[in-house]
Amino acid sequence: MVRIKEDTKFKIRFRIRRIKVEMKKRSLYILIFIFIFAISAGIYGVLKAFFNSDFFNVKYVQIRGMQNLTPEAVIRRINLFQPVNIFEIDTQKLIKRLSSIGWVESVSITSKLPDTIIVNLRERVPYTYLQVGKRYFLIDRNGVVITGVNRRKFSLPLLRITDLSCLKDGKIKQPLWSNYVSLVEAISSCGLTGKITGIETDGGGFNIYINSLKIDAGTGDFKIKLCRLKKALSYLEKRGISVEELQFLDKDDVVAKYTKVDGR
Repeated sequence: MVRIKEDTKFKIRFRIRRIKVEMKKRSLYILIFIFIFAISAGIYGVLKAFFNSDFFNVKYVQIRGMQNLTPEAVIRRINLFQPVNIFEIDTQKLIKRLSSIGWVESVSITSKLPDTIIVNLRERVPYTYLQVGKRYFLIDRNGVVITGVNRRKFSLPLLRITDLSCLKDGKIKQPLWSNYVSLVEAISSCGLTGKITGIETDGGGFNIYINSLKIDAGTGDFKIKLCRLKKALSYLEKRGISVEELQFLDKDDVVAKYTKVDGR
């Protein structure tokens, strides 16, 4: 018979007791974990049901920054005719849709809980009319085609393009557009805005029209040329001289094609 010393018996009982305590602790931790998981799952389920409820369906769209666009045009492009949860809105997709509208230069979209999205638009500002054949378009300051138009409701200059190669990807090519902007600024600076009835280009130089009078303005030095033009027109008017065409050979030389001279 094997005898176990008293101190050894004590150590064995201590270890057994310690193991039982550890097992109880682990069981308690497992129960706590299960409890927390159950509570969390329950809360998640409740929140998911709440946030997916009709309460958060988009019911209102606020549109800010409209000047020429109509609310109907914006709403059609947003295309939220079916119930959509506000948390499921793909704002980047909506921004892409709205950016395809010619009038829209930039757009941002924010949400206002529980049921409103806010569309912030920045519209393009019309700078000039563009005529291609019998069709008219509005162009912004960067040469971007905004939209086609049936009538001219803005007091803007008119640019006629006779060569479609001047356009690319919905824009007027450079440096043609920069030259046109310089020409328009020169017309304004020289006080000729109210007299010019049209501007024409084939992609090279520019022809300016004052009713039936054609002025070949070339490709540069517009401010010098047009200030001289103003003086030339005043001279011709005082003397009753009618001309059919004026051509700038350079910024200093002007050639006139006469039609008739009153009183001669």
